[in-house]
Amino acid sequence: MKEKYFKLALAVASVQLLSAKSYGQSLDYAALEALFEEPVTLSVTGSPQRASSVPANMEIISHDDIERSGARDIPGVLRHVLGVDIMRWTNNGSDVSIRGYNTPFSPRLLVLINGRQVYADHYGYTHWSSLPVELEEIRQIEVVKGPNSALFGFNALAGVINIVTEHPRYDDLNMLKVQAGTQEHQQITAITTLALGERGAARVSLGTRRNDDFSTPLGILDVGARQGDARDALTIDTHYALRDDVELELEASRVDVGQTDMITSYQLGYQEVVTSSLKGLINADTQFGLIEGTLYRNEFQKDMSIVLPAIRVGSGIRALKQRFNSDVLVGRLQDIFKVGADHTFRITSEYRETSMDIALVGGEVYYDTLATGVMWQWQMTPALALTIAARHDQLDLGRTGGFPVGLRLSDADWDRRIHETTANAGLVWQLSELDTLRLIAGRGAQLPSLYNLGGYLARYEFPPGVGYPFRFAYGSGLPTLDPSIMVSYELAWDRSLPALAAELSVAVYRGRGSDILASSGAAIPTSLIVLSPANIGDSNEKGVEISLKGQFDEEWRWGLSYLNQDIDDHLDPRYPVSQTLINFEKGSPQHTINANLGWNRGPWTVDAYLRYESEHDSFQALGGWGTGMAPMLAINGLMTIDARAAYQFSESVRVDLTVQNLQKDEERHSAGPMVERGVQMSLLLEF
Repeated sequence: MKEKYFKLALAVASVQLLSAKSYGQSLDYAALEALFEEPVTLSVTGSPQRASSVPANMEIISHDDIERSGARDIPGVLRHVLGVDIMRWTNNGSDVSIRGYNTPFSPRLLVLINGRQVYADHYGYTHWSSLPVELEEIRQIEVVKGPNSALFGFNALAGVINIVTEHPRYDDLNMLKVQAGTQEHQQITAITTLALGERGAARVSLGTRRNDDFSTPLGILDVGARQGDARDALTIDTHYALRDDVELELEASRVDVGQTDMITSYQLGYQEVVTSSLKGLINADTQFGLIEGTLYRNEFQKDMSIVLPAIRVGSGIRALKQRFNSDVLVGRLQDIFKVGADHTFRITSEYRETSMDIALVGGEVYYDTLATGVMWQWQMTPALALTIAARHDQLDLGRTGGFPVGLRLSDADWDRRIHETTANAGLVWQLSELDTLRLIAGRGAQLPSLYNLGGYLARYEFPPGVGYPFRFAYGSGLPTLDPSIMVSYELAWDRSLPALAAELSVAVYRGRGSDILASSGAAIPTSLIVLSPANIGDSNEKGVEISLKGQFDEEWRWGLSYLNQDIDDHLDPRYPVSQTLINFEKGSPQHTINANLGWNRGPWTVDAYLRYESEHDSFQALGGWGTGMAPMLAINGLMTIDARAAYQFSESVRVDLTVQNLQKDEERHSAGPMVERGVQMSLLLEF
């Protein structure tokens, strides 16, 4: 017993000592992983932690895991993680959620790259293809399940994905990868690391991709949505130690994407997206603690083309092309300090300016946010730690610009202030050298998107004789929407099984969501119909996750996991499902099974991944926009198999063969197009 507590105390003391010289995302992950023989993170509390000590339900996907997955993109990697739901709509378009609740343009998951938000505030979703990161430069992907807004910020309602890239000063990454395959797939990735004297380094990464969408049939509303898919990306990440205790980080990126995507009306559209970002970060070890200042700007431009049969928009456009421009400026100051040996505090303040050009009619809708947060971590004993966090956001909404003729709103309707407080708590108890128990609670918030808050205003005209019961209608965002709230409780147990060289994890959770947001909730049946977003009711969730993973004979690795989830909607009957396109309890599979088996010997590495989802439903927009017809299509029990085989010719040359959807030529994953099998061959050169 004394030996057990000595080891625990040594581990705690080591992390505390190393954190005193670890600067934000400048953590030397490799050194700490070698010391503790397990993954390390700092995203939850801001201080380095072993994965087994994190006060949250977190799964860390390593660089090796990403390689072995054979995935072409980040959603392809995440689909092998229990509790992560992937809606794959097109060859490059996917939506990601955690523990159900997935929809097109899924808004409930906060996504970060090295702590910088890449979740798009203007539409309230993550456009995965436009993220400025290549798979080959990712060190780890941290999947945090459950509401975590107090620790990470607004929109961490279902969870958080934090993508951590290799550090230019610690990781000398130089490589070229060429890939080709089915669907006319062609992709080139090039990454190099440049030394900047003895104190600095920069990583430059470039990626380009060309391919086609699936060739499976399209619905009547989707004709014209396939125009060829392309992606070009450039990122420069620079780190420089100004002194031994002060480090500067500068990052710049630009990504251009054109691809077919599923929009919120369950209709395919073609999106041309351009994202750019600039980020500066400085951190210092001072007598007042580890102080970090961050300033970044994200710009997002999207041109979206959709077809609206028998509908005239404004002066009369059938193939509607909308442009959305948005700008986010964020300044954040953080201080992490200790009081005594057992108490760690993190104080955070953040100011955010977010704006969006109003589509079609001109003007701008915007909000300014001031947030303050505090976290306290108490190492009660070497085996028991308590973490409590709270955050308060004050949001000031505003608007300027014109209105469609006849829409009875004014800029004064947008003069509104929103207050929201979120909280997280986690108790981690290392019962023994083999057992860890976590008790987790959280209150998270999802902010209405700028699109729903008024970034979209339109007047629609329906020509006579086409069967519509009205002549005019308006699409309008509303300034009166409230944030959606999720309160969740979770009990998790991790057990090491040395006899099997395996790890067992069990988690039981329960949550309640209120003020659920729908992009098309209100339909007022008058001579002047207004279609607008709304808070449409509540939804409860509960579930059990069980996972077991391990290895044997040093050559084999394996994993098996199961999720049983139950979602129960309590939605306002004033907002019919056919109009809101929200039906979480039928749209989320109750049973999910993930399994993987891998083998390596000498130069060979082979991995296979299986995922099963029980029957669930998916909306299909067969009736067309505004008709009140949106039937649901039953998706039968779905099983997909992905596989990868790699041969390492030398330390610097490797060839990979990967297959997605190995089991069938094509298969229905949703009410969107049938998903085709994908096969790619790649050559990797490291230098």
